Parts: sequence; structure tokens; C-alpha cells
Amino acid sequence: AIAQEHSKEPVKTFSIGFHEEKYNEAKYAKQVADYLGTDHTELYIDEKQMFGLVESIPKYYDEPFADSSQIPSMLVAALAREKVTVVLSGDGGDEFYCGYNIYENVAQAQMLDGLGGIVHGVCNLPLVRRTGIGDKLPFRVRVIAENRNRETKTQFGASNYIVRAQKMVCNDGDGMQRHTMPCHYETESGYGEDRWQIRRMLLDMDTYLPGDILCKVDRASMKYSLEARCPILDKDVMEYSFRIPHSFKFHKGDKKHILKDIAYDYIPKELLDRPKVGFGVPLDKWLRGPLREQLSDYSSYEYLKKQGVFDAEYVSGKVGEYIKTGDAGPATGANYSKITWSFFVFQQWYETYMRS
Repeated sequence: AIAQEHSKEPVKTFSIGFHEEKYNEAKYAKQVADYLGTDHTELYIDEKQMFGLVESIPKYYDEPFADSSQIPSMLVAALAREKVTVVLSGDGGDEFYCGYNIYENVAQAQMLDGLGGIVHGVCNLPLVRRTGIGDKLPFRVRVIAENRNRETKTQFGASNYIVRAQKMVCNDGDGMQRHTMPCHYETESGYGEDRWQIRRMLLDMDTYLPGDILCKVDRASMKYSLEARCPILDKDVMEYSFRIPHSFKFHKGDKKHILKDIAYDYIPKELLDRPKVGFGVPLDKWLRGPLREQLSDYSSYEYLKKQGVFDAEYVSGKVGEYIKTGDAGPATGANYSKITWSFFVFQQWYETYMRS
């Protein structure tokens, strides 16, 4: 909106659309573009076009990089490159202005932390531990109760995913892991911030933003010789964000409050006020469909044993269970598409650079 206000001709804007309604925001983007009078280009992508980029991930990302939004990011970069050589993106807005859902979750978790400590203590009493009551507690209660490390308070999550990732690492055959694989950043006290919400934002600025988001956008855009610039990450804008009160960012449950407040000066609220939607792809459908044979090869006992990176017996069994049950299956395979995708991307990278 601001760029268009300062331009003598229509600014070029670009958006990817999906035929699956739950992924698609293109129609809303077009409404905003029409209101602002930009020169808007949109392209509706089918699954085949997205899937066609899977093989290019190792070549253009160079490292095992499993943020699946890299695929639609590459597609929108290809679309923009047809008309421009430099684009502006909104990266940094969530981390600096409190936009992710996790920021709301950690604020709630901090309020319940004392109660979580009591539950943790009770569940670890010898008599209670023998009954296994702790394992039967609701998922959210278990997460808060298990969150006892002062250095990782804002990094709580599903411990079963961490346990599975740890078990996937190769061992010496006697059940003992050869390496300790850290799954958290034990750095939170270094921020000098008691409020978990702000602490998690600082952690994401340190880790997730440069290590995932900016890496993803840079490589997706440079694949097509397109330069992406992030105005919100301008030094002066970032420094200013640290000087304003936090209540300007998170106000009565409203995330990115000040950014929305500014945007409403340019665009009607009804065009903007919608739930946040990620740049997602149907991982479960791909891994158990067109990628099934490749995934099976990567997770076969013989391949893993020869590779020597993963626990061959454990991984071949668990991936086999996932292929059968998928995200909709029972506890043995439910909701494991993301960790399976990470495994698949690593194996794809390994084939590209190590085996050759």
C-alpha cells in the first residue's frame, strides 16, 4: 500500500493460488490488489506443478532443508521473475511484531507454569509413577507439566516427536546412542527477559528467522535470479520495534496489532481481518502417494544399514507404519508426516551429495 502510494504507476504484485480451498488465499490477495490499484498477477497452481519441484530441493538448497513452504515459495518467485528482477516481501513481521500463534500459546503457558510444576512433582512421586497416571493426562497438561527446563521454557512441544527423532539416530547396536542430538536451544536466560512471549520472539529472531525463513526465501528467489528485499527488516525499522511498548504488538489477544492498525489506514478492515494461513503443501498425501516408492527405498532396512546414519531397524519399522496408517491413522503413525518429510529430504540430499 505504501509502495503504491509513492509510485507514479501501478506497482506489480504477485500471488499464488491453490485449488484446495484450505490452502488458498489468492482471492483475498486479489481483492486487496484491486482496491489499491496494483498491476496484479496471480497463478493457480495444481498439485502436479508443486510436486514437480520436489526433486530440485537438494540442488537449490544445498543442505537438508525441510520447510515444505519452500515449494510454493519457489513457484511465486518464478511467477514474479517473469516481470521483475527485485521484489519486496513481508518477512520479519511475525517475529518483530508478535504474529505467530506460538506467541499466544507461550503467554498462556507462562500463566499455567506454576500449576504445571505441581503436576510434574505429583506425577514423579514413586507411588504415582508406578500407576502411570502421568501418561494418561491430557496432551496439553502433559506438555506444560514436562516443561521444567528454565533455559527452554518457550520451546515446549510434543515430547513423543523428540523421542522419535532421538531414536532415529544410529546407535552402536547395544541400544546406546553414539551421539547426543540436541533438540532445543538452551539459551533463553541470555535474553534477560522474564516474559515468555517476548523471550520467544527474541529466540525466533536469533534462530528461526535467519536459519529457516530468510534462508528459504533467499534460495527460492535466487533459483530464478530474483532478488527479495524485506523492508520490515530494515535496520531502523527493527530498532524502532524494540523501542515501542510490547502492548502495541500484542493487544488484548490481537497479534501484530500496530501493523494491522497502520494497514487499516490504507485498506478496509474487512479485506484484511481473516485467520492466518500458512504456505502449506499436502505432505501426507505426497509421502503416501507419488513419493511412496522413493520413501520406501530410503527407509528400507538394507539401505539404512549400509548408510550407517540411522537406526535401521527402528526407522524402517516406523516409516513402514507411517506409510500404512498416515496422519489419520492410530497412535503408531498419526501426525508424523512432518518428521517423515524431514527424513525424506535428508535422504534426498544424501543421495545427491554423499552417494555421488
